Amino acid sequence: MAIKIASARLFRVRLPLLREVANAKHTLTHRDGVLVQLTSDTGAHGWGEASPFPGFGLEAVDDAYRALEDALKQVTGSHCSGAAEFENPVDDLNPTARGALECAVLDLLARTANVTMRDLMASTDAPNAVRVECNALMTARDLDALSDEAEAAVAGGFKTVKLKVGGLSLDEDASRVAHLRKCVGGEVSIRLDANTVYDLESALAALDRFAIHDIEYLEQPLPIDELDAMARLRAKSPIRIAADEAATSEQSVRRVIDAGAADVIIVKPSATGGPLAALQIARAARRAGLGVTVTSMLDGAIATASALQVASVLAGEGGLPACGLATQGLFERNVAALPSVVDGGVVLSSDPGLGIDVDPAAVNDVSMGLT
Repeated sequence: MAIKIASARLFRVRLPLLREVANAKHTLTHRDGVLVQLTSDTGAHGWGEASPFPGFGLEAVDDAYRALEDALKQVTGSHCSGAAEFENPVDDLNPTARGALECAVLDLLARTANVTMRDLMASTDAPNAVRVECNALMTARDLDALSDEAEAAVAGGFKTVKLKVGGLSLDEDASRVAHLRKCVGGEVSIRLDANTVYDLESALAALDRFAIHDIEYLEQPLPIDELDAMARLRAKSPIRIAADEAATSEQSVRRVIDAGAADVIIVKPSATGGPLAALQIARAARRAGLGVTVTSMLDGAIATASALQVASVLAGEGGLPACGLATQGLFERNVAALPSVVDGGVVLSSDPGLGIDVDPAAVNDVSMGLT
């Protein structure tokens, strides 16, 4: 069924967080982003979100807004029956802007066809997963606060937790990792994320300190342009190495694979150019024998809902380890309610499209006036 995009709107938004969230390079109190709303001639809506993460190497929020302004002029008034028909205006965009527009198109198409977005994207007859297992993100630096977070995660049924490292001294980080292991016990997996902060020597020293605590993997220990060094690190590492910032396109994932720089690829649909691009990246990594999981960039509800749809497809195709998609409890305000996390996982809605209802009043509440 062909649809006509009758109108399009952009919203520059700021979503406040309940508490500070820090990695090795940035401390966040809110998330800035751009929302895309497409409306068909039948009155159906499709939503997308571009929320570039500071320091991730993507475009700035203002750049995403201006790029989407130009792109929406091209798509407004056009007809389509599939997302591929927007290749020209979409492919010219930087990743988060491209992902927002692609998501909005897919959401609109799925809602019009009265199917979920995951069913629209599926490429096999395998049923998509209805439940997506998630990891809990540990945000505390203080040991007492880390204890509280860890205990809450275990009580919430999470079987995997993730901790940011590299922002403190190695002694402090080693103490935090040891403390976290003590708090969660031996049955819960621990993942670590360094966000490119180490060099080869400091990464090796950190891995030696962390390894005794049975770590699932360490994400992106080295800068994205140091794949040869990351391959050397991987060869010596007692812990699996994951690529995140270095794996934001099919080309960059191929470079990671060819260099032998990682055991696991972290797929962020918002950073890779959208849900379809994320699926292509994940499938390429799997064909090469690498592990895959799906996370967000601490996105708002719309982009997280999109990532959950991607995770559902991948889980249905071959299973999927816990995903980094249980972060909505970190937001003070958001534009839609996501399905609750129950026993460490999310049960996806069977409602059409993204499976969420974006609240126009909430959008206006967090808008910064550039609609």
